[in-house]
Amino acid sequence: MNIRWLSFFSRLNIKQVKNLFIISVFLFNTTLFSQIKFDFININRVLMWTYNSGSGSQHPYTGGNGFYWPYDSSAGIYTTSIFADGLHIGGIINGDTVVKANMYKDIGFQPGNILPNGEPANPADSIFKIWKIRKNWKNLPPCPFRDRLEYDYNNWPIQIGAPWIDVNNDGIYTQGVDSVKFYGDETLFFVYNDFDTTTYLPNWKRRSIGLEIKTIIYGYDSTNFLGDVVFKKYQIINKGNYTINDAIISYWSDDDLGFAGDDYIGGDKNLCLGYTWNSSDSDYVYGNPAPSVGHFVLQSPIISGLPQDSARFNDGWKKGYKNIPISSYNPCFKNNSLLTRDPSNTIQAYNIMNGFKNFGHSYMDPYTDQPTLFPLCGDPESGIGWYEGDGWPAPAPSPFDRRLYINFGRFTIAPQDTQEFVVAIGMARGSSAKNSVTKLKQLTFNVHRFYGNDFITSVDNESLTDLPYKFQLFNNYPNPFNPTTVISWQLPIHSHVTLKIYDILGREVATLVDEVKEAGVHHYPFSIIHFTLSTGVYFYELKAGDFRAVKKMLFIK
Repeated sequence: MNIRWLSFFSRLNIKQVKNLFIISVFLFNTTLFSQIKFDFININRVLMWTYNSGSGSQHPYTGGNGFYWPYDSSAGIYTTSIFADGLHIGGIINGDTVVKANMYKDIGFQPGNILPNGEPANPADSIFKIWKIRKNWKNLPPCPFRDRLEYDYNNWPIQIGAPWIDVNNDGIYTQGVDSVKFYGDETLFFVYNDFDTTTYLPNWKRRSIGLEIKTIIYGYDSTNFLGDVVFKKYQIINKGNYTINDAIISYWSDDDLGFAGDDYIGGDKNLCLGYTWNSSDSDYVYGNPAPSVGHFVLQSPIISGLPQDSARFNDGWKKGYKNIPISSYNPCFKNNSLLTRDPSNTIQAYNIMNGFKNFGHSYMDPYTDQPTLFPLCGDPESGIGWYEGDGWPAPAPSPFDRRLYINFGRFTIAPQDTQEFVVAIGMARGSSAKNSVTKLKQLTFNVHRFYGNDFITSVDNESLTDLPYKFQLFNNYPNPFNPTTVISWQLPIHSHVTLKIYDILGREVATLVDEVKEAGVHHYPFSIIHFTLSTGVYFYELKAGDFRAVKKMLFIK
């Protein structure tokens, strides 16, 4: 063992060494930097495996669950909640129904991009590995893992579409001038296509479309709600010659929340959320209280809109377009032949992605006796609507293994069209299994706000108002003032806060706060009674950790 290995392992305890050996020893072999076909993201309380062909959350060595939360190597906590998940793309091409899927095995997908001549690149080419960068890699101690991060940073594959920042705005990537683009604090990148015809399940249509999918997986090194979330951003390019009509993009997941045999499932249309929760307060693996795991879409495909419309696209906004709304949510039941089950062929998969059961039948809401595309979207804790357990009139399915689909369609993907699809996966634990669903919805709400989805603020549910999602200093009120005004700010995490007043020449007038404050919204009534102030403009400055903000106020005698 060389000196770098000794230096690295000397910093780890026994549990950490055991965990690293079981899960990721291959990552620390410097000879494998160009051969990584599967990898994990672990920048916060989540550890999630992924493959360079698109499949997610399945462990590459055990074949079992590969999404861990809360992940704590130092405490030896490796509890899992997802068996497999991934992207589905379906539609009609010249009358044929085609579905490509990341499921338990990839259906039609393989690593690599599509070459200018329309042919797929060699999937075994080392450039099509999973690339990983971290913002703080230079601060890590010398070790093979740091070497790997340095290698990926210095060899970031711009040539196959890895994200970068054009610092000098010349449209050409120049190393040392331009920079790689980080999403979050840890970023994974890989690209895959739909040209594989060997991995299909029986009875699935074997047809390539010409889809290239650039994938960015990222997370934040955060102690607030972002520490329980990972993000997946897909850029889907139709590089083939076929128009995909009635296209649907779906996110599918087979959640196993600890012990899979006692799971329930649910959704929330307003939050674009599908989730799994426990049928009792105690789970065999997670204990009591059992948490909840959710998948929520933050950015959907775009279609043409009105001139005043704007759609989220390419890390900004695209005028004249709009993001399509969620079209259906579909739960799957492994142990009930009368409800949606795993699809056995292409037609069944496309039916499910349209919000129907396997053979095209609608779900019927037991309370309204009307067909619905959003079954089980009631709320367990408030007891409102249709949900599993006591929210499903008898005879209700017993708890067991579940899957879910979150669907967006129908629209057209023409040749050379590019679509984007962003999903977040998160977990939350409350005081009971039902309360964990509420906490998960709060988490989802906050992530939507963090991502900038203004539409989500229209959700009429005060229970979703949870901790702030970012640092912010608000305008004082009233302004102008005499003799008192209120200064307010919010903190997503507990932080040491200083709040000071300065005059127009920059001289400090007063220190109002200099202490640690809890996460939340805070108010400070500032009165001039104890100060000698002249009429005029003053500034108040808030510092909290690395955050700093200054605002102006006017005092009038």
